[in-house]
Amino acid sequence: GKSNLKIGVGHPAGAVSYKNGGTVFKKSIPLYKNKEYADGGVSFETFISDYMTEIEGLSPLITLSPDKTATYRKVGNSSAVKKENKMEIKIAAVGLAHPFEVGFDNAENLLKTTVKTLEKIKVDCFDSGEIMHDLPTVEKAAEKLKKADFDVLLICIATWSEDHHLLDLLSYIDKPVILRAYPAFDTGSLCCAHQIGAVFTDIGKKYEFVYGDADDPAAAEPPPAPVSEAPVSEAPVSETPAAVPAERPEPR
Repeated sequence: GKSNLKIGVGHPAGAVSYKNGGTVFKKSIPLYKNKEYADGGVSFETFISDYMTEIEGLSPLITLSPDKTATYRKVGNSSAVKKENKMEIKIAAVGLAHPFEVGFDNAENLLKTTVKTLEKIKVDCFDSGEIMHDLPTVEKAAEKLKKADFDVLLICIATWSEDHHLLDLLSYIDKPVILRAYPAFDTGSLCCAHQIGAVFTDIGKKYEFVYGDADDPAAAEPPPAPVSEAPVSEAPVSETPAAVPAERPEPR
């Protein structure tokens, strides 16, 4: 059943703190040496139940005449401090590439480099080590991901690939997705990311998109706050006629 607990100590540190979620309550509690305290000589007591925690400071015992008063002054003030809640997201990374596309041989390296770059900026990232390109590799990735503890799925797109491999994976592991594309004119990485993004839009699957070199820390950092749009100028539009393209010469 439910039970309550109350403890007391002669607390020499001068302060106690209670943390609940992202909030810390700090209370200053002085200990006056060579003074007599109640409850066995304690200056601090706490009562804990299933619905509350009490933090209590005790003053020394004093004798007062009928016309006298005493004030128990704390060192410092009680304060509630709201700590910054920094969400710690755990990421799991999986590769996606097509065996017949340029860049397939580099897919594993891109995956590993991307994970290492995230780890350098203190992001918890699980490397599945899998490059999806057919059903067996999708199933193998799914088995590894089922055993991993993560919040977001990072798809490292090394080349153009068929989008159904990712959809197959999501049928096993339905997590928020980040599509990660890499600069290259001949691999189709960016093209594939846009292709998958269009499919996600059609099926109502929300996703995020990241583009940049695998070893670029800036590509892993959170984006800056959006800049507010400047008001549209009300200046009159120029009436200068648009330039007319020159006629192409007739072939000889």
